[in-house]
Amino acid sequence: MTDIASELAALPVFAGAEPEALAALVAICEERTVDEGTVLIRQGEPHDAAFLILHGSVGVVTDEYAYPSIRPGGIVGEMELFIGCDGAPSTVTSRGVSNILVIDHAGLDEVMAAHPSLWRGLALEFGRRLRTLDTAHTQWNRTHPGINSQPETAM
Repeated sequence: MTDIASELAALPVFAGAEPEALAALVAICEERTVDEGTVLIRQGEPHDAAFLILHGSVGVVTDEYAYPSIRPGGIVGEMELFIGCDGAPSTVTSRGVSNILVIDHAGLDEVMAAHPSLWRGLALEFGRRLRTLDTAHTQWNRTHPGINSQPETAM
């Protein structure tokens, strides 16, 4: 197993992935070092890659919210592959010198089709994100009683 494949195998997002799946993933990746302030994804603009943080961190910001830093093992930009956005929902910027893997969306789609063991880790990652957002939403509601955070639905 290559050094990068070994690093990937240690990450929760790739828990349970077979060595062959990780090798196929590494084959479509480009390792890159980016400087502080490098914009990886710009809100509203299309992009064709996901970014896995190996070392360093990135910030994720929308027009309305700044998310906690994404640290090593985190992945950004993959949702567009699965839900098909016209433009990125957020801007992702390097916070300091960071080592990342650039994962081409088309290549990732092919690798995941050939190696279903990769889906489990991504599903767990999506679940963790939903739990984090749900917890933040619940805490907001507790500290802002009487403010309806849900849009009203037409009957």
